[in-house]
Amino acid sequence: WSVSNVLLAAVLTATSGFALPQPPLLEAATSTPALAFELPEASQRQVDRYVIAIGFNEPDRPERSKLRFADDDAVRIFEVLAPGTRKAFLLTRLDEESQEIYASHLTPARPPRKSELMRVMEEIREDLQRPNARKESELFFFYAGNGDEEDGVGYVHLADGRFRRPDLEQVV
Repeated sequence: WSVSNVLLAAVLTATSGFALPQPPLLEAATSTPALAFELPEASQRQVDRYVIAIGFNEPDRPERSKLRFADDDAVRIFEVLAPGTRKAFLLTRLDEESQEIYASHLTPARPPRKSELMRVMEEIREDLQRPNARKESELFFFYAGNGDEEDGVGYVHLADGRFRRPDLEQVV
């Protein structure tokens, strides 16, 4: 996790009606280097759970290198967390290698764009307004990619620009 991811998660907790859950119990899987997440069923707690997983390999500044696995990380998180959620969203642009690995069994991803993230947040907001919405909601937000801080405001880098706290406050 980068500072930007933690700041964005903290902003979600502090400025919205979303309650970020307590950290899930992590168990090291013995057969693979991946981690397994054990999350209580949302239906057991009467919670509407949402997932946004974003992976973007491109650098936000010329002096930074292109990342290789941000798209893969977002797909893996999406695959682990999406089952059992009310709605799950994957925003990434798979590189050629990742397309070969994931494209055949993956829900089509949306582009990793600020404009698309704003649409996703609006979809979630609208879903929370439905008549049968549960009283509690949780949003799992995952971002793999470049980010930083500028003028005291953290941001994450997306294909069409930076997603910053004021952007988040606009939709929550």
